[in-house]
Amino acid sequence: MGIGKEIFELYGKLGYSFTEITYLENALTHSSYTNEMRARGIRVESNEELEFLGDAVLELVISEELYKRHKKAGEGLLTKMRQALVCEDTLAALALEIDLGAYLNIGTGEENSLLRSRAKVLADA
Repeated sequence: MGIGKEIFELYGKLGYSFTEITYLENALTHSSYTNEMRARGIRVESNEELEFLGDAVLELVISEELYKRHKKAGEGLLTKMRQALVCEDTLAALALEIDLGAYLNIGTGEENSLLRSRAKVLADA
């Protein structure tokens, strides 16, 4: 795993440049890759811990933006709007738009399993 030109292509697609590249590397690392590296004696972190934190941050950011844009919508409607945005289907669709699956670090044993295109894997990343 390393920072290749592919990562800089992803920067362009995201419109964001990471100051702490290890967070991006972790976010793009599936547990199958982590397990494969661990078997070789190399410690690599998967995106599972960051997924937990990322979900919370995403909910907060989306909640704040919805509140700013729709102050009179009421709590119930705002909650439904947030649920529609912060869900597997929406996140996977956004990931597909930027071809996020192409940037994932996955184990070689999973390479033929279509893991890169699974909605859950894309949404988690």
